[in-house]
Amino acid sequence: MSLAYVIVDVFTDTPLQGNQLAVFEDGSALSDDQMQRLAREMNLSETVFLLPAEDGGDARMRIFTPAAELPFAGHPVLGTAFVVGEARQLTSVQLESAASAVPLRLTRSRQHGGSADDIGQITFAWMRQPIPARAPFPRTAQLLAALGVPASGLPVESYTNGPTHVYVGNTNSVVRFPYRAGDLKARGPQEVIVASLPSGGAPDAEHWTRDIAFSRDGRKMFVSVGSASNVDEESNPLERERAVIYEFNPDGSGRRIYASGIRNAVGLAIHPQTGQLWASVNERDGLGDNLVPDYVTHVEEGAFYGWPWFYMGGHQDPRHEGKHAELKSKVKTPDVLVQPHSASLAMTFYNGSQFPAEHRDSIFVAQHGSWNKSMRTGYKVIRVPLKGGAPTGEYQDFLTGFVTEDAEVWGRPVGVAVASDGALLVTDDASNAIWRVSYGGR
Repeated sequence: MSLAYVIVDVFTDTPLQGNQLAVFEDGSALSDDQMQRLAREMNLSETVFLLPAEDGGDARMRIFTPAAELPFAGHPVLGTAFVVGEARQLTSVQLESAASAVPLRLTRSRQHGGSADDIGQITFAWMRQPIPARAPFPRTAQLLAALGVPASGLPVESYTNGPTHVYVGNTNSVVRFPYRAGDLKARGPQEVIVASLPSGGAPDAEHWTRDIAFSRDGRKMFVSVGSASNVDEESNPLERERAVIYEFNPDGSGRRIYASGIRNAVGLAIHPQTGQLWASVNERDGLGDNLVPDYVTHVEEGAFYGWPWFYMGGHQDPRHEGKHAELKSKVKTPDVLVQPHSASLAMTFYNGSQFPAEHRDSIFVAQHGSWNKSMRTGYKVIRVPLKGGAPTGEYQDFLTGFVTEDAEVWGRPVGVAVASDGALLVTDDASNAIWRVSYGGR
C-alpha cells in the first residue's frame, strides 16, 4: 500500500499552505549521495524520502533540507505535522542538512487519538484514514533521469508548508509576488491575479484600500472593497458592486460576492479554529458623535449587513427613510459594536503562547482614531475576548497612550500581526513606526 502525506496544523488538524515540499513514496532505490543530490537539485524547503518496512518492520522517513543549518531546531512550539495515510506506523524520522542531522519525535494526531506534542523541535503525527493524492511535482522525472534512477520506481507528490507568495490588494486589482519565509525582497516580478476591482473615483472617492484573507484550507481568497461614499445608494454609478466582500479562487477565478452591505471592511481575518471569516468594519458618518458604531463580526456567506439603508440590524438610516423596507428583517446584527468613529482597521486572532492565558483566545484590532468627532476616540489597539471561539460581546483597551493629555495625537495604529515568538506587532502611520508588544511575566 502506498502512503500519502499532507502538512497539517497540530492543534487543529487542518491543512496548511505554503512552500513546496516533495514526498517520495519509496526511497529505498537511492543511495545517501543520490538523496542528498536530488534534494539539492529540487531546492525545496524539504524533500522527504519514505523508506518502506523491511522484513515486517516499520517504515522510516528521512527529510532533507537545503539549508546549511537545520531549520526549527530549538523552537519551543511548531504548528506543523506530517500525517501519514496508512495504519502502519513510522518508527523513526530524521531531519538532515548538508552539515548535520537530528531525529524528530513522533506523536499521534490529536484528532485521531493521542495528543499532539507542542514542545521540542518538529511534531509528527499520523492518521489511519487515506488522504487524497496531490498533483505530481513536474521536474521530478528529469531530475531522476539525471541521477540514473527510473522515475517509475519513485512516485513523488508535492505539498506546501509556509508561504509561496505575498498577495497585495491594490485599489483596482490583486497581484502577488513569489516569496518564501525569510525573504527580504520579492523573488520575481508581480503576477496579476485579479485584473479589475471596483475603484471608480479613486483616489478621491472614499475607501481605496483593500484587504485580503485566505480560507483556512487555502482554497478561497476573500477581498474587501469598501463603499465609494458615505451613504450613497446604488444609483451612484461609483457604488456598483462596492461595500462588499468578494470571494475568489486563489488564482483569481470564481469571482462572486460573498457578503454585502458592509460599508468598509478594512480588516479581514479567519478564525483559526472555526474557519469563519471575520471583519473589522468602519461604519458611516453624519449622524452625530454617537452613531453609527463601528463593529467587529463574523461574516456569513450571502448575508446583508445593512449599508446604506440600515445599521445595527434593522435601524433605518434617516437619510433613506422608508426605502427598502423589504430588507429590514434580513439585516445581520454585528457581533461586537465599537465606539462610533473609532476607525477600526486591521484585526488578527492571537495564535501565540507568550501572552497570559486570558489573552490567548482573543482578537486584537487596530483603531486609527476619529477625524470628525467632537471628542477624540480610537487611537489604540483593543482586545476582543472570545469564549469557545465566540465573542463575549465586549472589548477592552489593550494598547493606549497615543493621545497626549492636551489631546494631541502622536500615534495612529493601522496594522496588527502576531510575531513568531508570540509578541504583537503594531504598525503606526503617524510616527512611522512598528511597535512590538511583548509579555515577560510578572
